Amino acid sequence: MRESWFCAHFLRPLFRFRSQFLRRIVVRLITRIEGGESFTVTLRKIWAETYDVRIGDYSSGVFDLNRFRPGTTVGRYCSIAG
Repeated sequence: MRESWFCAHFLRPLFRFRSQFLRRIVVRLITRIEGGESFTVTLRKIWAETYDVRIGDYSSGVFDLNRFRPGTTVGRYCSIAG
């Protein structure tokens, strides 16, 4: 897993804007550039900073933040189905 320079320095700061439309676009771009939700380092950092939700490496299906309270930690290799 490797953090993309473009995602870390350009897209990550865009997530600070409160626009839900912009945030959805940023999440989709980061997910696509970094190789899927199981491998994205930038989104894990964004969730930790913005929502206080920590997600372990190689976890997938956990990026629906409506399911978690602040302070939640999801371990490595976890999958959460809908």
